[in-house]
Amino acid sequence: MRRNQRTVSPWVVVCVVLFSSCGADSSSDEPRSNTSTSSITSFKGSLTEALNLGLIEVNGQGLGTYRELEVGVTNRTNQELVIDFEAGTFFDNPKSRSQNLIALEDASFRVRQGTSQSIKVSSACTNAGWSVPGREGNWPVAEAPKGLDQALRFYGRHEDRIGRFLAKKNPEKLGTESQRKSFLQVAIWTYLGDNPEDVIDMLAQEVFHDDIRKARDFYNSVSADARDIADLMRSRDSEAIEAWIREQGSEVLDEGRKRLDEATENARDRLNRWRSN
Repeated sequence: MRRNQRTVSPWVVVCVVLFSSCGADSSSDEPRSNTSTSSITSFKGSLTEALNLGLIEVNGQGLGTYRELEVGVTNRTNQELVIDFEAGTFFDNPKSRSQNLIALEDASFRVRQGTSQSIKVSSACTNAGWSVPGREGNWPVAEAPKGLDQALRFYGRHEDRIGRFLAKKNPEKLGTESQRKSFLQVAIWTYLGDNPEDVIDMLAQEVFHDDIRKARDFYNSVSADARDIADLMRSRDSEAIEAWIREQGSEVLDEGRKRLDEATENARDRLNRWRSN
């Protein structure tokens, strides 16, 4: 029996070790694999870069307005992705002669492996004479016309400064954030060379509840500044923006002084007439 124990026992030990080690490796490998795919970010970068690498699919979804768009990102990889979405991203409406849209704000997507994520972003129209978008899906990302994407990103870097100035210069028409967003839309249409009558019609339809008179009044009040901003967006010259604000500010100050002088003179005339009576 001792001999049998000596000859059989080593094989038993070897088999036990092999089976137990295989089981240990199998059970320990699976959690490590799950941890790596769920917690490690394999890519962090721009939407354009991720598209070019084939990591994602991107689709726009119309929302029945030119002022907002839903953007969906699908992760085609087995790793989590962090995608930076930039203002200026342009979406091509698949419906003929229906407005294309360009995003006006930055966003960030964190998309897990094999899943999709959607968010709504503020947008602007690039075709004033075309129909307002419906609720069609599958809008592809495309190249923005006339370098508008870069122009908008330049504007975004100076938007706060421009906005504060415009609100002081024209508080009645540009005193609120909503009004300044409509102003930016007018500047975009001006940048692209859209027909002013189409612009007024679209403002009436989307902003002023079909009141063409209010739309025309708004356009006439802001169009000169919109032309200046469109030119500055083309030049992308930060110093030119500061010079424009200084120049316009001086004109506003001079106009204010002129009005004050006129008001003072009128008051003096009224006082003299009262005294003469």
